[in-house]
Amino acid sequence: MPAGEQFRRYYPGLIPMEERLWRTWLKEHETDFEAFEYNVRVGEGIRIAPRALDADPVLQEKISRQFQEATQKKIDVVGRRGGEVWIFEVEERPGTRALGQLISYQTLLPRTRLVEGPIVLALVARRIGGDNLIVFEDAGVVVWRVNLED
Repeated sequence: MPAGEQFRRYYPGLIPMEERLWRTWLKEHETDFEAFEYNVRVGEGIRIAPRALDADPVLQEKISRQFQEATQKKIDVVGRRGGEVWIFEVEERPGTRALGQLISYQTLLPRTRLVEGPIVLALVARRIGGDNLIVFEDAGVVVWRVNLED
């Protein structure tokens, strides 16, 4: 189990509101998981470099790699629990875009790295409309609503 995950200084890839949601969620669920990774890059992205760099292949490769990393999709959080791999999307008010992201990540993660065990999709949100909640649950996404003290 991760020790003190909720006390990390920051969570790469999460904006301040998402950090608050995640920290609050961790207070109750951190010990249910063995490990977490943040801002996990998946997919191929796009590899290009300006033709002007053809004369410097080392620089061209470096810039191509940086561009690829910048254009890859990024999973908010990947968690490991009991042989399962959990893909988390953390949003204050998720809509169908968040569902599309989760489904895309489910396809891309095993194409990007070795994934052992089943993948579980999860959403950590502050507010979610009734229609969206039905859609997420019907798609098999585990949904947690987090209450924040304002």
